[in-house]
Amino acid sequence: VLMTPVLPPFYRIFMGWKVPSVDAGDPQWLVDFVQKRLPFFGKEGKSYGPAPYAPLLTSWVAPYVFSFLVGPVRVNLRPDGRYGGIVVAKCKFLQQSNCKGMCLHSCKVPAQNLFDSLGLPLRVSPDFDSQECQWNFGEVAPLPQDDPTWPKGCLVGCGTREAVAEIRKKQREQVGDDNGQQRKKTEVANCY
Repeated sequence: VLMTPVLPPFYRIFMGWKVPSVDAGDPQWLVDFVQKRLPFFGKEGKSYGPAPYAPLLTSWVAPYVFSFLVGPVRVNLRPDGRYGGIVVAKCKFLQQSNCKGMCLHSCKVPAQNLFDSLGLPLRVSPDFDSQECQWNFGEVAPLPQDDPTWPKGCLVGCGTREAVAEIRKKQREQVGDDNGQQRKKTEVANCY
């Protein structure tokens, strides 16, 4: 739960314009209140949003909420020129790991999924050269394999890349093909 058990349901209502539902993890008392007292809101779980002001307000609050986690953050415009963007000046995940798999699975996808569940799409676009990261609230993110800005293969200097190379080297030494033995197929690492 993000910060408190109260914040996500109210964010979904006021920013995501989603009618409370038990399936979304909203408290039963809130679902009952809206269905009985405010039936004009519509069916449980219905989405009307996100609210037009949600990207802007979220980008204003984000530097105060996320800086301790990802690094220094400043508000900027999204690439389409609209309000609702932030830039992480030096991403802690990228600085520490220099690994796009760590970035993808520890930050990018979880952040995008969190905001999608709150009713506001988010696109996180890391720049692996400068270690900056652009967050665009209100913009739908493509899958990494469909994103032309997402690099193919491992990054140079990636610690995971070196570890995977070492593991594969040891596997080749342990499993030989010379005597007709079948090579074991194992999934070692995948940066997607």
